[in-house]
This record gives sequence, C-alpha cells and structure tokens, in this order.
Amino acid sequence: MGQSLRLWTPWFFIMSKQLSERGTGPGGVGRTNGKSNLILWLKADADVSLKGDKVSQWNDQSGYGNYAVQLTATAQPTYIARNPALNNQPCLHFNGRTEFLRVNHRDSLNLSEALTAFVVIKCTDLQQNNGLFSKSKSCEPYSNYALSIEGGKRRLLFEHAQQKWTQFASFGTIGNKAVLITFSFDSHTRHGHFGLNGQLMGDFTDSQKLTPNDHILEIGVHNRCALSGDWLNGDLAELVLFRGTLNSAQRVLVENYLCAKYGLPIASTPSGKDVYFGDTAEQGGYAVAVAGIGKENDGLQPEAYSGGLTVLDRTFLQHSGDYLLVGHKSSRNNLLDEDLPTAVTHRWERVWYFSISSGGNQEGKITLIFDNTACATPPPAESDYVLLERLTEHGEFTVVTQGEVSSEGHVTFNLEVSDLISGRYYTLGLVRPVSIMDKFTDLVRDWWQPKGSPVKRQPVAPPRVTTAEQKVIKLVERNLPLLDKGNALTADEVRGALVTMFNLIQAELPRDILAKVESIQQSILHTLPYIADVGSSNQTVYMVRQMALSYLPETLENYLKLPRDFALHEPIKDGKTARQLLLEQLDLLDHEMAEVVREFHRNDAEKLLIHGRFLEQKFTRGDSLLD
Repeated sequence: MGQSLRLWTPWFFIMSKQLSERGTGPGGVGRTNGKSNLILWLKADADVSLKGDKVSQWNDQSGYGNYAVQLTATAQPTYIARNPALNNQPCLHFNGRTEFLRVNHRDSLNLSEALTAFVVIKCTDLQQNNGLFSKSKSCEPYSNYALSIEGGKRRLLFEHAQQKWTQFASFGTIGNKAVLITFSFDSHTRHGHFGLNGQLMGDFTDSQKLTPNDHILEIGVHNRCALSGDWLNGDLAELVLFRGTLNSAQRVLVENYLCAKYGLPIASTPSGKDVYFGDTAEQGGYAVAVAGIGKENDGLQPEAYSGGLTVLDRTFLQHSGDYLLVGHKSSRNNLLDEDLPTAVTHRWERVWYFSISSGGNQEGKITLIFDNTACATPPPAESDYVLLERLTEHGEFTVVTQGEVSSEGHVTFNLEVSDLISGRYYTLGLVRPVSIMDKFTDLVRDWWQPKGSPVKRQPVAPPRVTTAEQKVIKLVERNLPLLDKGNALTADEVRGALVTMFNLIQAELPRDILAKVESIQQSILHTLPYIADVGSSNQTVYMVRQMALSYLPETLENYLKLPRDFALHEPIKDGKTARQLLLEQLDLLDHEMAEVVREFHRNDAEKLLIHGRFLEQKFTRGDSLLD
C-alpha cells in the first residue's frame, strides 16, 4: 500500500465545511456554533466557575453565550464533583431555599414558536414545589414559560401566559431517584409532551402560544419573589434547551446520550428507544460523548460528533429505526503503540463502541472522519491511516480499510454500513508509508537474497481478518426447555429464541458467517405466520422447529468451541478449515429453509388458483350473488 490519498476535490471542500459545522450538540443533535436550534446547554462536567465549592458561573456550550451566573454568595449552588446517584458524574446542588442561577435575556431565548427541554436531576424533597427553570419577572409569576415539579403529587408542571395563565400537568410522577425529564411544546400545533427516561408520561393541547419577552431565565426556582418561591431542592447535572421541537430520531439520540452518561434506564416502548448498548459494564462502560445518526418516520439526524470522530450519513438512513451510535470512555487521547496488527505503528488511545440497528436491511453508505487535532500527540509527518477494529474491549486490533487524508489533517473513511459490525470497537491506526528508501532497500535485498527465499518485510496494511474468539456460548442447552414443551410451544417462543441466539453470536463471528445465519433466521421467521401449531408433528413443521432450536444453534456452538486461529487456518477435512466447512453447512441449512419458504408460497398460489377456478365455475353459469 502506498501513501494515503490527499483529497483536493471540490467534494472534500464541501465535506470540510460540513465537518466544521458538524453535529456537536448533545447526542449529535444541534451544533455548538451559536447558529443552530440548540440555544442552551449547561453540563456540570464543563466550564463551571467556582469560589470554593460554590458556583458563580456555569458556561453555556451552545455557542450563544447564554451563561448562567450568580454573583450573590448566599444564592450560589454547591458544586459536587462526583455524585453516585448520577453515575459518579458532577452536578450542582440547590438547597431548596435561596439558591438559583440567572441567565440574562438574549434574542436566542426569546421563544414564541416552540420549546424542547431535557433536564437530568435528582430531587431531594418532593413534598415542596421544585422549580426547574422559569423565564419570568421577579414577583410577577404570570409572565412566560416555566417547568417545575408539583410538591406532594410529584407531577411535572408546565406553565405559561399570554392573555391568561395556563398550567398543564403530567400523568406520570417523579421519584427520588435520578431521572431524565423531557418536555416539548409547539405553538403551531398547540401540542405539548412530558417524558421521563425516554417514556411518554403525558401530553396536552393548549389554546395559546408562547409569548416572547425580555425577562431573565432563572434556573433552580419558579415564582421567585424575594426569598419566597418554588425553590429546587436537589441535584441538577445537565440542562438542554432547543428552540423548536425535535423529530423523534433526534429526541431518541439526545435521550440515549444523557441516559448513557448518567446511568439511567431506557425501556424500549413505542415512545422510547434504547439504541446504544456500549454503556453497560459488560461492554466496558463506553458512556462518554455518546452520539449518533438515526431516522424515524417524522425525520432524521444525519450527522454526529463524538470526541474527534464525526459520523455522516450518505445513504444509510432509509428506514424508520435505522440508527448508528458511537461512544468512548477516554478523557485523554494520545498515540499508543499497543494491541496493533503487523505494520501498524500507532493508534489513537480513544476507542469507540459502535451500536448499529436497522429498521430494514442493514445497508447503505456512511462516512467516518477522524480529526487529528483531537489527539494530543501530533502524528508523524506524511502518515498513512487505517480504520482498526477489535471484537472485544481488550485484545489486538485488525485492519478494516485504508483512509484518505485531507490537507487539514482530517482522515476520511467512506464505508458501506455492512463494513462495520455492531458491538465492536473501532479507532484510528497509523502506518508508515512506503518511502523511496524502502523501495531501494527492497531492490537491494531482492538482488542479494537467494532465489525462492521468503520476503520478510510485511505489507503496510495486512488484509482484515474477523474471527470468533474462543468463548463458551451454550446455544443448544438454553433451547432444551422449549424443545421439551411439545405441543405447548408457541411461535413467539421460537421467535424469541432466534433473537436471543443472534444477539449472543453477532459480536463473535465473522461477517460472512453472520450473513448466512441472518438469511436462515429470516427464512424461519418468514414461515412462522404460516404455521398454526409450531408444536405439530407435521414433518415440515418439525423441520422448521428443529432448525430454529437445534440444527442451527448446534452448528454454531460446535464452531464457537474451537480456538480462533485453529478455526481459521488449520485444515481439518479435505484441506478445508473449520470456517470453510461451517460456511458449507450453513449453505445447506440456508438452502433447505429457502425451499420450505418456497413450498409455503406454492401452497398459497395453489389455493389462489383453486379459488379462482371455483369462482369461474360459479359465475360463468350465470349464477347470481343472490342465488
């Protein structure tokens, strides 16, 4: 491999412009350039000014400069560096009596159309009213918009005024644990929504619009008048405000970013989606800067930025439910020389976990862009770059593909989504380009080297090999209780067993094997609606049942028991490796299931022809529908 391509094309000029305006907001939604619909972003792990442990200023990350300030010492909230209730993230504690922050009015906060808010909070005392934020005039409560928690009833309250004061409450309630509160109101549709940890907890319709005003935005209090008011008693970790409403995909991405960061649960329901899985302890806790691209029926989010990595959609986001999210766990990012494949000299310290889910076939194109300015160690001049991947959090990386380098130092990878595997770990690798001296050395070595001697110098970027780790995964044993159920077995149980099996193996097997497994799985799922009784002794039904619960799991389990290198390289029959034999066995199972699907289709077609002949005989005699 020679030097990486240096892009000077107009296309990359456009891409560079996009990169400078990338989705740098929470979860990749909005941009932090002071020009997007992200108008306020306060997070306790960034730009908090302290006097001792008291907060005098909390800097806005949106780019609009909407800083939250408190100059009066007795009204300053307390900074807590690590809060176990918030996944050991920092927060600001408000005492419920006197403490609040003020954000001076700016045009960006003068909302009349729509508002979307995300608040990560843990309340201490829910018997009293807790004001979250309020854009109102002191001692004039009926001013503009406010979000609070009603004391005793623990409901969320949204209040605003135009010609009269209106108030709306959620049907769900807030508990004493840390939570993510989501709220939106659209003046055009007059609809509002309350959410808790991604789940809908109430909606409403209002007859009034938001009213623009120049009042101060106060955080941690509502209805303030001197020392009275609805004071927040609890811990505030993050507050995000958008001008306008977000589409469903954007809301899901922000919620996944916040819930991953603060260790909050998201239960997948029609109103909420957990689409990022790298934040769990099993995957290594990759919960920093979670961001992604995604699509739902009402819109999409095509760009995202996470700590030096930009993800751009090209043709992937075609179906509702298409998502690609990334997250890392490293506050530092230097060049390392460990866990590297042959000929790769260094890699970034920062590694990302990838979560990919698809509402259709996982296909289409994306672009990954690594920004070298995000690495504290300058790369060697004229470096070549490769995308690195590994199966688990630890271990050696393998090379995926070669990158293209721009004059600005950005490294670009244009990929098919199928080139990436959900649940694996990716980072940027550096390789030494082949120099003129390297070529001269090769010529000299070839001249002196006896004919037929092996060449010792390795290629710059070896071909990628993705393999299964030697790992005990018991696929057959978990299905035995289902096989023993006989006639009591249901189609939903078969469907659930298939989904569980695929989730267990998808991070362990090479892509070509996974593709075969997925094809067999889809054929089985396609037959289930045709089968009235999956526990039947009918020969075809028996074959489908055994394929799902026995033949396929046993085939995969036998392969996964083998050591990785042995399975890949050691011939075991007729000169073929275990991997090659497995592919042949999966081809056979795939063929058999495809034939079963065709048989069901032929039966449907035959029924259609029989019914057609019946209708023809019935009505060509002149029979009437009334006969």
